[in-house]
Amino acid sequence: MRFALLLLGLAACSTDTFVAPDSGGDDGGQDDVASEPDVLPAEASADVGVADAIATEGSTADAGVSTKVSCGNSGTCDDQICCSGLNWGAPACQPASQEGKLGCGAWLECDDSTDCKNGQVCCATASFNGITNTNDVTHSACAAGCLTQGSFQLCTQQSECGGGSCKSYDGHPAWISTCQ
Repeated sequence: MRFALLLLGLAACSTDTFVAPDSGGDDGGQDDVASEPDVLPAEASADVGVADAIATEGSTADAGVSTKVSCGNSGTCDDQICCSGLNWGAPACQPASQEGKLGCGAWLECDDSTDCKNGQVCCATASFNGITNTNDVTHSACAAGCLTQGSFQLCTQQSECGGGSCKSYDGHPAWISTCQ
């Protein structure tokens, strides 16, 4: 009896057995899904800029870099993101993770190049706020360069700007600076 249970247990744990998820159909088995292309829904690609950089370069949360992000009245977020509502009225530090961003209308993963790895720079994307008539940063992340339309480099020192100037941002959040 013990031998039969042992064999049954080994058969259940066998690595030779693979059960694919049922992707449709009424037969309960695996359907042919290999022919379906990997296509993102149209709404997934609506936000360009730093979102593209995050998808290709990764965020500072997984970069293995110690970050110190300025966060207005909250001070500095050490190895966290600066999270706020869309108007940047009450910023606070949150965990540097996708879960940490859930309650954020806008966030900063970085505020200068020292928060990034391998020569990357801190790129931000902003949108126009019709209530305050300012361009408000929606998010920032490290990337190889701020090449997409609407993205720009955040900085704290002139040396980060490659011949340009590091100047105070004229939108929200007001405590950051950009290469100009």
